Amino acid sequence: MRIVYVEDDAQDRERYARLLSSCENIEVVQLPPPEAVNTQLITDREPDVLLIDYMLDAKQPGGHRVNYRGLTLCAALREAMPETPILLLTRGSMLRKLPTTDVQGIFDEQVLKADVGGDISSFCDTVQRLAQGYEQLRGCRKKDWSSLIRVLGAQRDEKELLLKADSPDAIMENKVWKVPDVARWIRQVVITYPGILYEPLHASVLLGISAAGFLSKPVQRWFSDAKYGGPLAPREGRWWKKRLIERAHELLDKESMGELPLNEFRSAWRKRHRKELAPPECVSGTKGLPDCVCCVFRQPVKRRYSLAYRPDNRPAVMDEARISFKAIEETNEYDERLFPADARPIVREIQKRTGRR
Repeated sequence: MRIVYVEDDAQDRERYARLLSSCENIEVVQLPPPEAVNTQLITDREPDVLLIDYMLDAKQPGGHRVNYRGLTLCAALREAMPETPILLLTRGSMLRKLPTTDVQGIFDEQVLKADVGGDISSFCDTVQRLAQGYEQLRGCRKKDWSSLIRVLGAQRDEKELLLKADSPDAIMENKVWKVPDVARWIRQVVITYPGILYEPLHASVLLGISAAGFLSKPVQRWFSDAKYGGPLAPREGRWWKKRLIERAHELLDKESMGELPLNEFRSAWRKRHRKELAPPECVSGTKGLPDCVCCVFRQPVKRRYSLAYRPDNRPAVMDEARISFKAIEETNEYDERLFPADARPIVREIQKRTGRR
């Protein structure tokens, strides 16, 4: 995989190129910013991924300074190479300088330099998965809805859910879709919000077992058919919710426990395999199985000890977000206005009781 890295700071250019090159199967082509926006200089290197620094105004050896930012270069490169992933590289201090205008579609991800240097293995994994995902999407010959369903590996019922998940306009209008539009939708909607796909935490709560138990090899073998194998899956994996439910019910039926709720999967597993799976622990410390996830603490919680929350514009087919009472008691990581109107009196009562109001 070849990364073309455009950076105005020679020391940063050397440092991050060296870090990236230390990862397996990654070649880095370093480029200082051209005097004028010049996409051919970059496209001629035939990159699999583009990594562009945001601030490009350092004085170059030839004495020139460029009069454009990385965002401008990203926009030009998106036009020149629409099917190549682009990452905008920034420092934390630069975040507030990014324009407030909508930049969706110009780059795929904004990356902090500190994150690259702090965990190079994780960053390289993200970049490689992004490049591989784009390659899979480019490989769809017709780029119509049917070809996308095939590359995602969705079944009939899942196909209907995907259509309702705020899919790009081109899909809804039965037109040819563009790779960056679909890549963004997969990463920022289908994979980000639980509902069609589940990550390990939501999957484990659904089944009434711990996340470690869900990820254990025997359990993963049982749910192997439920794992998402399409493009842009993150390192921790994703699983089709519908198939998780079907496979869990299959085990319950085999053990003559089909009348029991889905979170009794643990009991059916113990009966069949004579092995215990740990249950998920409720963040509130109460007894009994949790049945949802606190979106602040990212831990299981009982629905009765949590409130619905609306932190984003997730499609209606996705699971609702919830915040535990404990998070309201102990943190300020929420906006009271984003609770439903009927939940706000409860929020205020918790705040009053804990002196956080």
